[in-house]
Formats: sequence, structure tokens, C-alpha cells
Amino acid sequence: MSALPRPILTPKGSHMADPLPLLRTADQILAQFDNGQFLHDFLLEHQELVVAMHTHQMAHGGKAKGKVVITLDYILGKQLTITAEAEAKFTKPKTPKAAATLWTTADGDLTPQNPQQPSLPGIRDVTPTAQAMRT
Repeated sequence: MSALPRPILTPKGSHMADPLPLLRTADQILAQFDNGQFLHDFLLEHQELVVAMHTHQMAHGGKAKGKVVITLDYILGKQLTITAEAEAKFTKPKTPKAAATLWTTADGDLTPQNPQQPSLPGIRDVTPTAQAMRT
């Protein structure tokens, strides 16, 4: 794919020697907001998102999902000037919820062992014993 030609425009009736600078790429447009601070902050937050996704995948495996939404709001005034606002929202991967499989007893308690499963003779129980909570 070839690059778009860069037309040189001068306002009608103008005798200016210098052509108008044109914003042709997304990064050129995004660099206009807050004198370049928006693009700078966007790139830092984007890097943080990629690191968060990498860390999430290494810790939890599987796929790590992230999302970036850039919103540009434009208002065109009567003098053909555009007032623009930019916002970027980043969504980092969610940590999986903690999970456990427990069984209930007839007394309303929870146990990590299935009460319906008979225990085998000669098998040593390695279930941790209940310990007093420290206060």
C-alpha cells in the first residue's frame, strides 16, 4: 500500500508563501490534544496495559483480554473551526475469581471431603487441621 499524497493547500485568495500543515495520520491528530500530553499519556497507559496482559497470562495462563477505546468528540463552529476533545479508556484483564469445591453436611457445615465417599482403610489423612485465628 502506498502512502497518501500530501497535497499542498493554501487558503483561497491567500498570498502566503508557506502551505498549510495538514494532519493526515492518527498520531498527528492525537498529538494536538493538550500540546502532546494526551498522546504521551496514551502511549504510557498502552504500555501498562500490555505489561498487565503479559503478567496476567504468565500468572493465570490462557488468554488475557485487554481493551482500548479512544473517543474523539468534535464540534464544528460557524467559522469552520473544530473544537475537539479526546478520551482514552483502558480495560485491563480481570483476575479470575478464587474457586473451591466443598461439600455440605446435614448440620449445615462445609467440608473439603465428600461425606458420601467411604474412606479407604490404611490411607493416612493429610487434611490440614483447623487452627485458631490470630487476633
